[in-house]
Parts: sequence; structure tokens; C-alpha cells
Amino acid sequence: MFNRLPALARFLFALVAIDLVVFAAFRGAFWAAFHEALANASWADLLKALYLGFKFDLRLALLLCLPLALLGWIAPFDPARRRAARIAWLGYLATVHCVVLLLYFVDFGHYAWVRVRLNASLVDHLTPVGVAARVAWETYPILPGVLALALLTGAYTWVAGRAARAKFPPTHRYPN
Repeated sequence: MFNRLPALARFLFALVAIDLVVFAAFRGAFWAAFHEALANASWADLLKALYLGFKFDLRLALLLCLPLALLGWIAPFDPARRRAARIAWLGYLATVHCVVLLLYFVDFGHYAWVRVRLNASLVDHLTPVGVAARVAWETYPILPGVLALALLTGAYTWVAGRAARAKFPPTHRYPN
């Protein structure tokens, strides 16, 4: 069934699946680190939270792929036909996933610090900037976090690139 779909649609499905796996892994890591906060929660509440989290993750994965889904069908932006478009889309995907991973890291640190998920109150903690930067530097492992962010972004880009190579025919037959 999937083989009858256009290559771009198959690639989009692969990207959404990759995102769901990554986001589920982060949700599992968050639960593993802070499961004591849920010690009194019932299984029904946990399953409902997982269901809502899955819906959020799916929505986020679809939103991240939306520009590719809307523009990828236009010939100059088609990653199946243009190598430059494929490289540009992989760059876009790497950038937006780096931002999302950074937000996951900040959410993790924010919850560890104030036991509240990331919300607009973070803005209150950012002023003055010098104090906020010093507190972050002294409190959190910034350098290992940046290294982990770079490694995870690189790993995502590698996996997305492999998916692109698997879904799209070689580009040497098409003009660049």
C-alpha cells in the first residue's frame, strides 16, 4: 500500500514516525527521571497522560513536517527531483529539530529546578540576562548539554538523510 504513494509522502510518513519515536523517548526519559512525582497517580491517569502526550507529539511531528508537505510538491522544492532541495530540507529539519530538542532540554531542567513544566513563567527567570546566564552556567551542565544537543541533532539528521536516500531515487537522472 505504501509503495503506491509518491516518494515525498512516504518520506513524510517516515519523518513523522522518526519524530514520534524521538519524542516518545524523551517522554520516557522524563518519566524515568521524575516518576516519583507520579507515585500516587492511578493507572487510568497515567494512561490518559500518555494518550494526551502522544497526541501532542503527533501534532508537533506533523507541524514540523508541514512546510515540506506544502512546498515539497513544487518542482524547485521537490527533494525527490532536486539534490539541492533535498539538502535544504535536511538543513531545515536539522534546525527545527535542534530547536525542539533544546526546548525539551530546557523543559527538563526547568522541571528539575521548580517542579513545573515549561511555561510562560520562564520569561520571568530570564531577566536580567546576565544573572540568568550565570545561574544557568552554575546550576546546569551547559557544555555537556550543548554537546548532547549537537550529537542528537546530528543523529536525527543522519537518520532523516538515510530515510531520504531510501525513499527517493538517485538524483543523477534529474536536473539540479
